[in-house]
Amino acid sequence: MSENFIVTLPADGLSSVQVKTVLLTRNAVRHISAAAFRGLVAVTQLDLSHNQIAHLPARVFSPLTHLRTLKLRYNRLADIGPQVFHSLHHLYDLDLQVSSSEEKPFYFPTHVCKQLAVTIGKRIG
Repeated sequence: MSENFIVTLPADGLSSVQVKTVLLTRNAVRHISAAAFRGLVAVTQLDLSHNQIAHLPARVFSPLTHLRTLKLRYNRLADIGPQVFHSLHHLYDLDLQVSSSEEKPFYFPTHVCKQLAVTIGKRIG
């Protein structure tokens, strides 16, 4: 579903999809419903890179109980609240690379910090 000019991910918009990998890269996603990923329990990899996401609803990823890799690089995330990653007990790889020079406040629950390999870099130039 990459490079399809998708702008929003509505509630239950992907609920009938039974896959392990969801690639939504290089779209124009600005809005993600809090229930956008409901029903996607088998997903282990989610890539939302290169979109225009500025906000993530609390617990938006909670239906993704088997998620191991989450890529959010090159979005417009201003901050990430403490509840966003709350139930991602299997998350191992989180990519939050940003293109701006601003510092961003990101909060991670303790259980996430212990198991996580996080990429939070800034592109230079």
